[in-house]
Amino acid sequence: MPYVLAALLFFGILTLWVPGYWPVAVFQIGVCGLAVGALFRWRHTPPRFAYPLAPLMFAVYWGFFQLGTGRTVAPFETRIALARWAALLAVFVTGWLLFQDERVHRWFRSAMLWFGFLVAVEATLQVFTAGGKIFWIFQTENIVRVMGPILY
Repeated sequence: MPYVLAALLFFGILTLWVPGYWPVAVFQIGVCGLAVGALFRWRHTPPRFAYPLAPLMFAVYWGFFQLGTGRTVAPFETRIALARWAALLAVFVTGWLLFQDERVHRWFRSAMLWFGFLVAVEATLQVFTAGGKIFWIFQTENIVRVMGPILY
């Protein structure tokens, strides 16, 4: 399960440059499914309550409240924000449950460190050699210096 979380986070970062919404939707659906799996796996031995859960849960509740009562100015934007907050809550819950095991925690930290290092090396090489292309393949519009998958 930590491998899936790492893969989803890597996917999310490596597709930041994509102009469509599909990579965001894939990430959100993936982490929500992973959170459900993690909750199902640890349903008999839940760890103690983590206080950062409260504001994340409230943000999701507030979005449902606004949609349910019709107290939103822009329902579509509220749905998008609700999906984002639900994905953030799912990432937190998944990490909270997975990182109870010290070995998983150590592996995940190492994986994130090495991924960040590789993206930094790739971004540095790309900015000087790619001529405004992402991963030396995809052309960008109006951006001369692209650093890795991040357009700004």
